[in-house]
Amino acid sequence: MKQSVTGFLFGVVVVIVASLPVVSQTPAPARKKAPENLPWTRFHPATPPYQPTDAEKQQIQSKIDQLGAAINELRSGRVDDALRADVEIYYEAARWKMAYPEEFFRQRSVADTLSVLDKGLERAAQLKEGKSPWTARKGRVVRGFRSGLDGSVQPVCVTVPDEYDGLNAYDIAFASYVGENDRSVVKHNGAKEQLIRDGFHFEGDPFSLKAMNAPSMMFLIAPNTGHAMHPESRKVLNAFLYDRIKMGRQIPDRIRFLTYTTRYNRDYWVTLDGLEKHYERAEVDAKRSDNRSQYDITTKNLTRLVLRQTDRASAISIDGQKLSVKAAPEMTFEKSNGTWKLASAREKGLRKKHGLQGPIDDAFLEPFLVVRPTGIPWNAAANDQALRMLQRFDRQYPLAYRGHIRVKDDKDVTAADFAKYQVVLFGDPGSNRWIAKINGKLPPLRWTNETVSLCSQNFPAVESVPSLIYPSPLSPNYYVVINSGLTAAWPDWAWG
Repeated sequence: MKQSVTGFLFGVVVVIVASLPVVSQTPAPARKKAPENLPWTRFHPATPPYQPTDAEKQQIQSKIDQLGAAINELRSGRVDDALRADVEIYYEAARWKMAYPEEFFRQRSVADTLSVLDKGLERAAQLKEGKSPWTARKGRVVRGFRSGLDGSVQPVCVTVPDEYDGLNAYDIAFASYVGENDRSVVKHNGAKEQLIRDGFHFEGDPFSLKAMNAPSMMFLIAPNTGHAMHPESRKVLNAFLYDRIKMGRQIPDRIRFLTYTTRYNRDYWVTLDGLEKHYERAEVDAKRSDNRSQYDITTKNLTRLVLRQTDRASAISIDGQKLSVKAAPEMTFEKSNGTWKLASAREKGLRKKHGLQGPIDDAFLEPFLVVRPTGIPWNAAANDQALRMLQRFDRQYPLAYRGHIRVKDDKDVTAADFAKYQVVLFGDPGSNRWIAKINGKLPPLRWTNETVSLCSQNFPAVESVPSLIYPSPLSPNYYVVINSGLTAAWPDWAWG
């Protein structure tokens, strides 16, 4: 059983310990149960995974150790971290393979893993000599980066056109490609049809369409092709992208933008800074004259709008309301009782805005710190449930994201951590000293030995675990999360 209470700003949930299965944090959708292992995709072979022999495992582990030693040497030599990440991705790829052997899909996977390690050793040797030739390579290049979320090293594959000179890396065009016989063609066509409904006009043959009123947009379908890139389509796509690169960065005088949340709310010189209702479609259609003096804007589901590059503006119309303005580099407008007016960029009070609009999963889009309790809980059963939720999060996160959550004991956390991370606290005011410090400072929540109160509802503390997200009273530009990891059920993680 799970009961929910929605507060003014953020959703909050009480988990009733007595009736909640320990393996479930949210009700799972009615679908086939997902095995709690690495997410399987439609590309996973139907045959059982290959089981490497002890000799093969030893051979792989030996090279992992060799590459690990080379990386440590680079680290002690103070090699640039960005370049070292280009080596570490190969080490991590093989290490994860050994940790989750079900990814040895075929016997050939053993040779593939050894080849990956050889590439890492080659790059390590080059870096040791002060060289990094792959950074200037054209075509497909595998690079690495260190994730800000959890500090893990992650791979990325980029395709660098032969003609690219390293300049004008802006205004990346949108190109959707799919093979005619690929199952993804349905999504491809669905995206195109939605754009047509939104007013975009496409011309060309059925296999190659360009948007006439958005020249940086193209849809390609390769005839008689499955999940692969057709050589002729590659030529068309490369030519299209190269033309966009030569144009350099283009700042349009018309912005058509929509969002459902202030998490994603900015496009060039327009920011949708406040929504009437989150998770309902919000839109802006903003046009300005060539000399940037006249602005004509229509909106939907907005309460707050920010315009930039307005240092020449003299007249602005929003939803038919004409506003006289004094030119300034940036202007903020606010709607109250259906009327737009100029507003201060600095605002008082609490509201949903970019990076502070929830829900719980939003906290995990930025660097976060999980705080583990070490004290004596007020109620052991409820605290145990919170710890099971933490253990489940800690177990599933590596499976889904190839990283590890950043964890500290509550006694090791400082106030500086709250100004650096989205902080996720597990336990109760007895077991977690930081929950105790903020107890009474989160308006939706009142927590005593006997009662957990959320808004107007009360629950027995001995069998209740509150889960919520709220702006941190210790650092108001960050969240504090209590007793929750990512809220998606495992099948959503595993199958997306």
